[in-house]
Amino acid sequence: MVEVIAVRCIFWTDNDLIVQTRSMYGGMPRQTPASFLFDKSGEVSHFRYFSNLMTARAITEALIEPATPTDFLAIGPLSWAGEDSGGLRGAAPASDPSKPALLILPGILGSNLKVGDERVWLSWRIVNGLDRLEYSSEPKSVAIEPDGPIGLSYDKLIRFFGATHSVTPFAFDWRIPIEREAARLAAAITEALDARVQTRQPVRIIAHSMGGLVVRAMQIFAPDVWQRFVDAEGARILMLGTPNGGSWAPMQVLSGDDTFGNTLSAVGSLFDGGKSRKIMALMPGFLQLQAGLLDPSRKLDTEEGWQALATKDMESVEAASVWHSLDAQKRICEWGCHRTRCWQLPRHCA
Repeated sequence: MVEVIAVRCIFWTDNDLIVQTRSMYGGMPRQTPASFLFDKSGEVSHFRYFSNLMTARAITEALIEPATPTDFLAIGPLSWAGEDSGGLRGAAPASDPSKPALLILPGILGSNLKVGDERVWLSWRIVNGLDRLEYSSEPKSVAIEPDGPIGLSYDKLIRFFGATHSVTPFAFDWRIPIEREAARLAAAITEALDARVQTRQPVRIIAHSMGGLVVRAMQIFAPDVWQRFVDAEGARILMLGTPNGGSWAPMQVLSGDDTFGNTLSAVGSLFDGGKSRKIMALMPGFLQLQAGLLDPSRKLDTEEGWQALATKDMESVEAASVWHSLDAQKRICEWGCHRTRCWQLPRHCA
C-alpha cells in the first residue's frame, strides 16, 4: 500500500507502477474500434500481466477467441487521445435524435473538476491542494470547469442506458451557486429538445443527490425551458437521494463531526483541517444544501448564526478537556464559517 501511494504521488493518476494508464490506450489507427480490459485490483502491475489471473486469462482469450472477449469494452475518444484513464469516457455516440435524450446529473462531489488541463478533483492533486478549489466570485485567469462524472460511480449507468437512449453525462461544478449550473442545464435541455423537433422523442433526466436540486433550480430560473421539457410526451425526471428538504451534512462537515468530511479536510490541507473547512465554507453550492437555511430562528443564512454555533461548540470542547488549551489543538476543532451571504435562491426553491 505504501508503494502504491508513493507511486501515485509521482504519477498523479492511475498507473501500473511504471506507465500512466491513460497513455496505454493510444496506438496505430484501427479500421474497427479498439477495445480494452481495465483490471483495478491490487494484484496487477506492470510486472505481473502474465502472472495475474485476470489479465493472463484476458491475454489468452484475446489471442484465441475469434470475437472480442466478453469483458473487453470499446475505448472512448478521450481515453484514445490520452486525456482520460478510465477507458470508457467519451465512448457514447454522438447525439441520436431518433432516441430519447437522457441527461445524467451526478451528486455532490460526483463531478470531476479541472483547472486548465489538470484534473484537481477527483485526483491526487487534492493532497494538500484543496485551496486550488477555493471559490471566488471574481473571474480567475484559469477557470475551474467540470470534467465529466466520476467514472467509478456513473460509467456503468451511462453505458447501460446508452443502449436505449442518447445519453449526455451532465457533470457540474458543485462548488458554485446552484442557479448558475441550472442555467447551463437549461441550455443543454434546449439543445436536446431542438434536436428532436422532428422525431418528437422526449428528454429525460436522472439526477443523483445534488443533481436533483440543479434540476429544481432550473424549473425556477428557466420556467420556459421547464415547461417545454415537461410538455413533451414521455418526459421523465428520476431523482435519487435528492435532499429536497435540505441536508445537515454541510454543517456536520464544517463542524468537524463528519467522518468523510474530516478525511477530506485532513488530506486537503495537511495538518490543518480547519483551513480545509474554511475553504469549503465559502463554496455557495455546498452551503445551499444545508437544511434549515431559510429558517429565521436558526440564522444559518448569516455569518453571525454560524459563528454563534461555532463559539458554543468551542466552549464545550474547552470545558470538557483541560488538554485542549493550545491554539494548535483548538484549530483542530475550528468550524468553517462563511463570511457573507452567498446564495440567492428564492424561498420557494428551498
